[in-house]
Amino acid sequence: MSNVISMEKVRKRNNKSGKFVLLIICLVFIAVIFAFQLINVNIITVIGNKIYSEEIIKNVVGIHEKTNLFVYKLASKDFVLEEYPYIENIDIKYHSFNNVDIVVTEKSIISYIPYMGKYLCLSKDGTVIDYTNDLQKNIPIVHGLSFDHFVIGDKLFNDETGIFKAILETSLKMKKFDFKIDYIDFNYNDPEQIVIKIDKISISIGNIININRKFELLKELITKLPEGAEGTIDLTDINKKNIIFTPYNSK
Repeated sequence: MSNVISMEKVRKRNNKSGKFVLLIICLVFIAVIFAFQLINVNIITVIGNKIYSEEIIKNVVGIHEKTNLFVYKLASKDFVLEEYPYIENIDIKYHSFNNVDIVVTEKSIISYIPYMGKYLCLSKDGTVIDYTNDLQKNIPIVHGLSFDHFVIGDKLFNDETGIFKAILETSLKMKKFDFKIDYIDFNYNDPEQIVIKIDKISISIGNIININRKFELLKELITKLPEGAEGTIDLTDINKKNIIFTPYNSK
């Protein structure tokens, strides 16, 4: 009988041995992770949540103190957010096998719209995210609009009206110039006849054309007025030589 060993057989044995060793290493690695998870409690940090509690966010993503984060990370998972209209996005950031950040991005409210005794909460993308009487400070209430119905999670306006663009632009400029606007008024749903109110001053801005310049002029004029001033300002024509404040009691 020949004592010659085929090199092909040697290679096959080596391959089998290598695969076996690799399998053992993987099993040991997984066992260590599971053992580590069993004796350690997860460190879970929820970031960015203001509307919803930490427990609600943990339930939404399905991560708790004893969740096996190794297995969780391997499994692709979509979060069901339909019941949580204020949540825009949730991101999971892993620091170790038992340390994770849950980063929540909430939708911001740009305005409230009165409807049937309560207020619709309008987000920056034009969707209705809530229907409530619990109003946050420094968010303007929009008057002068009429509509038949609404659905939470759906857009309130179509792109043809120009209303939402006017609401968004006015709200953004309000924040840019640090104005505490009480309300935005659209006369008969008309985005060409916008009136805003700041404290006891009613300002006609017309449409949103040149709105940045209009707010620059408004800022300049309001800073010169005495505290508690009551009256009107007309910014519909910014080409006027003088933009003036007219007190209510003027004749």
